[in-house]
Amino acid sequence: MTSAALTGSVLRTRIVDGLAIRHVNTGEQSGPTLLMTSPWPESLLAFRRIWPHLAPMGRLVAVDLPGFGHSEGRTELFTPSAMATSCMP
Repeated sequence: MTSAALTGSVLRTRIVDGLAIRHVNTGEQSGPTLLMTSPWPESLLAFRRIWPHLAPMGRLVAVDLPGFGHSEGRTELFTPSAMATSCMP
């Protein structure tokens, strides 16, 4: 599956605390922001069917949580609080 499944989006990787974390940021940048985290145990591409319907409403940010999808992980990051922290700017 490629980024084309997310309607014009480009999948990117960002280094967070030494780990490569995959994310995508697209949609109407002036609207509200919707943060979507990869469903367990999938990747952000699980949103491919709803992406085209949500994109006109606002900015969409989807993240493969550490250890899921195409993001790297470490055992200590597999707690809900650590995963939430990994999504904060």
